[in-house]
Amino acid sequence: MIVGHPKGSDARENVRRNSGMARPEGCRKALRLVRLAGKFGFPLICLIDTPGADPSMESEECGQGNVIAENILTLAGLRILIVACVIGEGESGGAHTAAAAIAAAAGEAMHDALDELTTLPVDELLQRRYAGYRAIGRFQERQPPMIERNLPALPFKGL
Repeated sequence: MIVGHPKGSDARENVRRNSGMARPEGCRKALRLVRLAGKFGFPLICLIDTPGADPSMESEECGQGNVIAENILTLAGLRILIVACVIGEGESGGAHTAAAAIAAAAGEAMHDALDELTTLPVDELLQRRYAGYRAIGRFQERQPPMIERNLPALPFKGL
């Protein structure tokens, strides 16, 4: 099953589609479909192109935080394959110039991921998913620049 959302391709459509920002009712609809995928054992492909959840007061009053938490909890426990692909936003700030090539590459990458994950036992998939969720927000020390790693100095030949 493929789950995504429309974002809009021009100003009028962006306004109509809330610029792709999910509202609680959209999250609940996605959750219903995700549960169906789990019930019937379908692999789940999530296409992500959003600046985030709708931050309006109306959405908060309708339980935006709760529905996001419920979605994460449900996704974490599903005993099916899940592949997520960021198809836009992703800090790019602009459109791709070779959209067809990018779409083909993304499709191939998702296909490869599904092939790889299909070979794993379900319990290992769940362990990996759990570890991934647990790693969100974990502090990691940065790698020092090459100069600080005590690498041998390169010989310098003057001009």
